[in-house]
Amino acid sequence: MKRTHLEVVSSGGTTYTFGVNLGIDFPGRRIVICVAATSPDVSGILNRTAGTLAGASLGVGPGGAWFNPGVNVNMGILIDAPGGVGGTSATFSMSYDRSINHLSCVVYSVANIPNSFHSNSNGGQPLTSTSTTINVDTNGVVIAHAIKADSTDVNLSGVNEDIDFDLGSSGVRVGVGFQNRMSAQTGRSIGMTGSGASNACELAVVSFGS
Repeated sequence: MKRTHLEVVSSGGTTYTFGVNLGIDFPGRRIVICVAATSPDVSGILNRTAGTLAGASLGVGPGGAWFNPGVNVNMGILIDAPGGVGGTSATFSMSYDRSINHLSCVVYSVANIPNSFHSNSNGGQPLTSTSTTINVDTNGVVIAHAIKADSTDVNLSGVNEDIDFDLGSSGVRVGVGFQNRMSAQTGRSIGMTGSGASNACELAVVSFGS
């Protein structure tokens, strides 16, 4: 498993499209993308309407959306089909039902994971932390994606934290981590904690196994 791309873009509009690096192409590769966005419009919850990679629709994994006054966030995990996208790069596109001002995507290339997966998510507002559980199959891979508004860091537990960054100038912090090739277990605990005051907070977790 390898992170191949990190992108943070900031501008107005309902659709963002840009090229992403997929890394080395090999048989059995799956692409998993953790995506998060913020909107200045808090008249309603920000929803994803479409996500594509190389023009093909991405499968929708766990995630959620929350808003507080001045903060409207949407995040989740997207998954391509087995052998769905070849090559070392592709065009990624995300669309939303209202204009967004910041978007991030973290792209992972993962070897030999099946089409079926377990998923879970948890979050809300106002919160400073949240947690959930995930079942793990034999030879499992767990990916956790977290966001916290009004935060300068995000700390993950239950996985190895891979990256932690600001979502543009939105005051939202994003954290992503994973644990690779695990033994089978039921109800593995995954948690996240952010700094700052209680605000919108969300954690999404997905696991694949043989």
